[in-house]
Amino acid sequence: MNQQPLMQGAKSIPPEIYMLKQTALDAHHRRGELVRCGFGYVLSSEPISPAARLLSYGKYLSHSVVVCSQSAAWVWGALNTCPQKIYLNPMPGASRIKTEKLAPLGEQHLFELKHTRLSTPEIVSFGGFRVTTQMRTLYDILFNTLTVEFTPKLRRACRMLTLQLGLSGADVRVLCASKRHPNKVRALSNIDLVWN
Repeated sequence: MNQQPLMQGAKSIPPEIYMLKQTALDAHHRRGELVRCGFGYVLSSEPISPAARLLSYGKYLSHSVVVCSQSAAWVWGALNTCPQKIYLNPMPGASRIKTEKLAPLGEQHLFELKHTRLSTPEIVSFGGFRVTTQMRTLYDILFNTLTVEFTPKLRRACRMLTLQLGLSGADVRVLCASKRHPNKVRALSNIDLVWN
């Protein structure tokens, strides 16, 4: 990650925007140098990208967690709005996530913790923080969302992720059918809701 401050007018804003105090964030926001993005801010001069969305969670992330599921779908641009919770999974080889290390007591309700097995090729890094790949994000949503909770918003996210990957609904059905997973029937049912 570039450690040089980014110049914005006469003021400099560090690339680690999430580390600024709230008063500094508010001042930069009032001057139009920062815009709200998810749980944080991004430079107004920069396009909103997956890296920018992931870094907007920076205040709440550690290097032992991976943003996953619906939060990852938002990072990849498959969800239009940031989920109200931050979905996290431990890095491969890391022990369970302790929310008290991620946020003060009053903010621990912001996290939805997952404990699925991830492999290194299923993880992408931006600015030192990690997010599941588009394919892994698609699998997480299809396999782990109860059909009754598989809202039109999540169906659109799955369709968008599928298209971003250059796949068709039939391709995703074949890939999911070939997986050994206890929720395979649920995933196939969810695929039918996405593509039918």
